[in-house]
Amino acid sequence: MPLNSFPSTVSEETLKLKVDAARDKLYVDVGFWGGLVPENALNPSKLESLLNAGVLGLKSFMCPSGINDFPMTNSSHIEEGLVTLAKYKRPLLIHAERIPDVSSDEELDGELDPRSYATYLKSRTPAWEESAVRDLKRAMKDTEVGGRSEGAHLHIVHLSDSKTTLDLLKDAKHSGAKVTIETCPHYLAFSAEEVPDGDTRFKCSPPIRDAANKENLWEALLDGHIDMLSSDHSPSTPDLKLMEEGNFMKAWGGISSLQFVLPVTWSHGKKYGITLNQLASWWSEKPAELAGQKNK
Repeated sequence: MPLNSFPSTVSEETLKLKVDAARDKLYVDVGFWGGLVPENALNPSKLESLLNAGVLGLKSFMCPSGINDFPMTNSSHIEEGLVTLAKYKRPLLIHAERIPDVSSDEELDGELDPRSYATYLKSRTPAWEESAVRDLKRAMKDTEVGGRSEGAHLHIVHLSDSKTTLDLLKDAKHSGAKVTIETCPHYLAFSAEEVPDGDTRFKCSPPIRDAANKENLWEALLDGHIDMLSSDHSPSTPDLKLMEEGNFMKAWGGISSLQFVLPVTWSHGKKYGITLNQLASWWSEKPAELAGQKNK
């Protein structure tokens, strides 16, 4: 991924730094993604040099990423970036959360316990995901046949909200937009009701939501509305998780999950009768296709 390394991979030069740093240290076959940020989004020549240097595609955030040199993009940046990506037929991965223009009644009000998972949930409601996807309406429309970004591909990473946000994405797909969706094993294995107070290992964004939401995600995955799975692997040093303090509002937001994805999906999926073929499609075939790895 283009961030959680310094400097973030947002130019041909920063990609070269990362490739050089990785030389002789890789034990598996990997590819590198670039970042779409305000600095390069409106500069086609910068984006083209990054894409020509070999990145698999680009990633952007519609909310603060938590990394200073990887600022968030708005829908205008995304729309312009897609025009360049269309020439290369490579995807844009989007962290689709956006601070809503109007606060919901659910959001924080008064003194709430930062050790309670419910407090964190109220600080990052499904409205964040819904607001982002509504803001992407024109960008998604542009990827349709005849659109200004025909050939480009929008990929929504780690979908958590299985209600309105998912419905909006299904509508866009039905209309002919080139959109794919992923969710993650932690959203399929856990539910908010089970998260113990102070156990910040469960903190990620978007958050793990309630049990009904989890069931809806399984249904959407099995019905093919969600195309694939990903880890959203976001490890940190243990001290950043503030386990002793247990403060969900201050702890690092990310789950170290790469090592668990296969057993978690299989163990929880057996209840739904999943097959090894489905597992291979969600975890291998579809992600390889997304990344343009036709021989994988």
